[in-house]
Amino acid sequence: MRTLTLMRHAKSSWDDPALGDHERPLNPRGRKAAKTMAQRLYTEHYTPDLVLVSSALRTQQTAAALQKAYDGRLVLQTEPLLYEASSGTYAEVIRRVDAAVESLMIIGHNPTIEWMAEAMGGRVYHMPTASYIRFRIPGSWAEFRFERFETLAYDYPKSDK
Repeated sequence: MRTLTLMRHAKSSWDDPALGDHERPLNPRGRKAAKTMAQRLYTEHYTPDLVLVSSALRTQQTAAALQKAYDGRLVLQTEPLLYEASSGTYAEVIRRVDAAVESLMIIGHNPTIEWMAEAMGGRVYHMPTASYIRFRIPGSWAEFRFERFETLAYDYPKSDK
C-alpha cells in the first residue's frame, strides 16, 4: 500500500527582520511542536521510506526533529523545488519518486500543503504548523494526479492525542 504524508513545517520565527524568508528558523514553540509531532509519528509506528524536505531552514529543522525521534534512521532528501512551490510542482516532484518507495513524506509549506490536503481528502483540512495528513495512494508515483484518496491519518500539535 502506497502512502503519502504531507506535513507542514513547524512554527517559524519572525524575530530577525534581516533574515530572508528562506532562512527563518523555528521559534521555541515550533521546536516543541516539531518534537511532539515527531514523537507521535514514531509512536504510531509510521516510518516513511523517503522524506522529501523543502530547502527552507524551518522545514529542515522540522525534519531534524523527526530524524532525532527516529534515531537517525530516516532517509531525508532536500528538494529545493518544494520551496515556494505550487501544487503542480509538488505533483511533479511526487511523480519522480522511485517506484520502490511505498511510503513517502513531504515536509513543505502552506498554502500548498493545505490545498493538497483539501484536494486529496475531499474536504477542507486546516493544516496548522507541524500538522500532517496521510493518504492511501492506490497507483504508482509516476501516475500521481490530484484526485480524492482515502485519508488514513490527520494530526496537529493541539489535538487531544
